[in-house]
Amino acid sequence: DPLTSACRVHFERYFMSLVVSQASGVKVYNVTAGKTLPEWVKESKKQKVSLRKNEEYRRRIELIQGFDYPVSCQRAKLSRDGNYIVTSGVYKPRIRVFDTQELSLKFERHVDCEIVDLHILTEDYSKIALLHADRTVSFHARYGYHYSTRVPRAGRCIGYHAPSCDLLVGGSASEVFRLNLDQGRFLEPFKLDTESVNALSFNEHFNLFFFGCDNGTVQAIDPRIRKRVGMLDVRALLPDDHQRQERLAVVGAVGRKRSEVTAVACDESDGLRLGCGTAGGIAMVFDIRSTKPLAMKDHQYDMPIHSVRFHPRQRRILTADTKVIKCWEETSARSNEVNEESQFQRSAPQNVFSIETPSDMNDLCMVQDTGLLVVPQEQPKIGAYYIPELGPAPKWCMFLDHITEELEEEAHGSIYDDYRFVTRQELSDLGMIHLVGTPLLRAHMHGFFMDARLHDKARQMAEPFAYDEYRKKKIQERIARETEGRITVQRKVPKVNKRFAERLQEEAEDDEVQNDLLASSKQKKKAAEKSRVAKSILEDDRFSSMFTRKEFEVDENSEAFQRLHAIQNKMRGADAGSQYRHQAATPASTSEDSGSDSSGDDDDIAAEVARSVRQSAHKSSGSTANRPAKMRAVSTSKAAMFGSSEKKMRKRMREAEKPLAERLKRREVVQHDRRAAGEKDIIVQRVSEKRK
Repeated sequence: DPLTSACRVHFERYFMSLVVSQASGVKVYNVTAGKTLPEWVKESKKQKVSLRKNEEYRRRIELIQGFDYPVSCQRAKLSRDGNYIVTSGVYKPRIRVFDTQELSLKFERHVDCEIVDLHILTEDYSKIALLHADRTVSFHARYGYHYSTRVPRAGRCIGYHAPSCDLLVGGSASEVFRLNLDQGRFLEPFKLDTESVNALSFNEHFNLFFFGCDNGTVQAIDPRIRKRVGMLDVRALLPDDHQRQERLAVVGAVGRKRSEVTAVACDESDGLRLGCGTAGGIAMVFDIRSTKPLAMKDHQYDMPIHSVRFHPRQRRILTADTKVIKCWEETSARSNEVNEESQFQRSAPQNVFSIETPSDMNDLCMVQDTGLLVVPQEQPKIGAYYIPELGPAPKWCMFLDHITEELEEEAHGSIYDDYRFVTRQELSDLGMIHLVGTPLLRAHMHGFFMDARLHDKARQMAEPFAYDEYRKKKIQERIARETEGRITVQRKVPKVNKRFAERLQEEAEDDEVQNDLLASSKQKKKAAEKSRVAKSILEDDRFSSMFTRKEFEVDENSEAFQRLHAIQNKMRGADAGSQYRHQAATPASTSEDSGSDSSGDDDDIAAEVARSVRQSAHKSSGSTANRPAKMRAVSTSKAAMFGSSEKKMRKRMREAEKPLAERLKRREVVQHDRRAAGEKDIIVQRVSEKRK
């Protein structure tokens, strides 16, 4: 499976508001990749579409409601009881506390200056210490702001020693200031062999404070004796290229020396491991009993490491700079050897996964004993990433496990995804039976597996019109699906004399339509009478046997029926001949013009045919010998008659194409003109009689 191979494979798959990325077989789910609620509302107003009809909005995932800041988030800490996430950000400077049990914002408080660092003093959010950029330290309680004080130098990090109630502040000085919260006064500071302190961490197992200094050292102080008990020279353990650039006084990407220790963290599980990060992007893990690193990881971004975390479930280390979060294993890089120049030749740690964010990261908060990471970034959204490889989802968002399990089931593929199963008969139909026994076919059960691409090409060659048939079928299905909800009038047609009954029904419907459109009362009465007669034949009991009993069925193909309806048959032949001549005379005319006909044309043609038949019968009363010639003469006269009336038929056909209402209106006008002309003739005749 290429997804579990050693090579790095990336792919992204969008499901609801989750973005799934995979590298080296480890899946990372970006929980906050979707849009926020204000963005949804703004987009719906712009598009003027209700959110209730938006499927993507209905299936969205919102980890915590309002989990964002107006501009960016700077710090994020999880309370010890795991029920609250305390964050700080801008702009305006503020803190926001989120309740994980309610999945919503608990409260928000504005402050006077930007927050550099924060520390939760209790198990929950009831006591919080904030370090500001203006050298002040403020304290907030459950009820709100409590007190603030100033420190002598600008602070960079803050820590708390619970047994002595000492709040430690490290910054741009060689001293670490101590503020005793029990006595309410500053105590004698811790003195270090450095110019400034960048980071600090407290080891609860051994009661030691570790400070990351700008001179490339990590110094340990025991608060019980208030003296330094050890120092680790990280600068001497850097790779050769970093040491060479250090000797040339080359600063890092942010104006710091590459050897500065910018992050320090202790393992909370046993307290024996110590992690640190430098301004040059190097992360190291030490055993506090040794000066040799257990593992070393280069981020290769030349950016300061701002966070180092130890995962309690697995012996894995998470390190983060402003560009990437890397998770790597310490056990894969423990082969340390010392050469003649006292430089450590070690194998590179195995990278488990990496997370690259769209904007710069400011901090890294790991939810205890789970696979959820909270990442404050230089964007309004607070990033949240779920990695099942690290652990399960927290109890307050167990739905993440269910969603990821569904994704696993849907994304699970078979090794035969790129193959098609075909039987021997299907191979014969495709004309590929000769491939049996070749590597192109893999025998399986009662058939073979064939490459999907080869199968598609063979099918296209064997069935070139398959796509057209498929397209026509889909079109018919869509038409049927769209018209299935329409109201259709279903006629009840008897089984006996079905065609005759259909003609009667059509005549009744046509007469009803004409009755609605006609204006004069006489014409309406005439149309109503026709409709009544057509319906009475179907509904009257006297004619019911005609449509129920088989012995009364009319055989329209019989010789007797053809003799009785000879005029209709000849009329059909005349219609066909006139249409053929019309098409030959006007080849550019459309099929709709050639196929159109009207009831008026049928009556005229029937009369002409009847007249020609009577003439032929009258002429045929002579001698028998002259009969064929006379018959030919009759047929010639008929052709001349039809040829002379061709222009009239074209005009009538054009009239037939017009709507029924327009034709009826024109007929009324013609009748009115005829009546007016008749009345005029009568008046003229009466006047002439009087004159005589």
